[in-house]
Amino acid sequence: MSELLEYIGFILFSLWVGLIVITWWRYETLPHGKPLFIVIWLWPLILFEELLRVSGIVHWLTPLIGLFYFLPALLMLRLYVTIYPMLIDRPVADKRKMYASVGLIFLFQIPVLLLPNADKSQLLFNQPVGMPLENLPIYLAYWLSGFVIMVLGIKLVDVIQLYQRTLSEQVVDVNYYRVPAIIGLIASLVGIGFTAIVLTSLVAFEFIRFSWWQTTIHCSYAAIMLLVLILLLERRRYSPLPIDLSKLEARVGDQMVLKDTLARAEKTMIERKAYKVIGLRIQQFADAAQVEPTNLAIASHVLLNRNFRAFVYHYRLEYAKKVLMRTDAKVTSVARRLGFHSEHFLSEMFIKYIQVMATDSGNELADPLDNQDHLLDKP
Repeated sequence: MSELLEYIGFILFSLWVGLIVITWWRYETLPHGKPLFIVIWLWPLILFEELLRVSGIVHWLTPLIGLFYFLPALLMLRLYVTIYPMLIDRPVADKRKMYASVGLIFLFQIPVLLLPNADKSQLLFNQPVGMPLENLPIYLAYWLSGFVIMVLGIKLVDVIQLYQRTLSEQVVDVNYYRVPAIIGLIASLVGIGFTAIVLTSLVAFEFIRFSWWQTTIHCSYAAIMLLVLILLLERRRYSPLPIDLSKLEARVGDQMVLKDTLARAEKTMIERKAYKVIGLRIQQFADAAQVEPTNLAIASHVLLNRNFRAFVYHYRLEYAKKVLMRTDAKVTSVARRLGFHSEHFLSEMFIKYIQVMATDSGNELADPLDNQDHLLDKP
């Protein structure tokens, strides 16, 4: 077991060193550079006691045994407050309560820190099994850590799912902004938190005698959190949701304001050729049109029965239609210029677009680029 632990530790440490280098290199370009850097530097402390077990260098570090039981919960909290602003454009709620829960874990581990060094060394090399009252501070720290990680993980999964569901309301090219892989890893942390609670309970009440239970929990937390950190270092676009979803769902707004908002948006769309901007975000476009993003989203739904993505696609498809009808440009070239995945995808979009537009009032295909031929680029 010790040889396997050394091998796992070497791999994790090598990946961690690589993360430090990459984060330092990309620090200025990362939207979450500073908080992410802090999490990466703290990460090895999850494996502090495992490093002591493997190295055998204990005598002068003995007072620190039991100090970092709260760390997995703290890092989960730091991951939450790092990822949340990348997905939702509003402050993190209940941040103080979250930190208080981590502080509670630290309070429960204080009795372990006050143990004599000889007892701490004994705990390090003989991971506690049974004796629930005598070892209660240790078990409580692991129970609470697992619970905090579960709760924060579930909340974070909900935030990511909300972000994914609302992408069409705030971006045009959704494939640039999806973050599917991280959901699985956060869900894995939820599972590990639950497993840690169950495993600690089984060991505490001697339903099983598993002498490596702390090591298993530490390594599991460390491995999954390291993978999350690696994903967060990807060169990826993020679009924090700037829309008040409760207002959007109600579809309520002053009609004059909505009409003015839509008029400004349509004017900006044509004058700035915003439909040609790959990766266009509603916040970016609203700033250019000098309108409020939530009002723009509501106006598009109420007055046009479209979300933001469909609103922009309307212009893209009209532009593509004019270019293909009036020039010898290839469909593939036009599709690439407008952010469509392929010629086949553009063709499918044309068919759906014509079907939808044909059902509009009067069965007329409204052309937003009528009398705007001077705005079309030469291919």
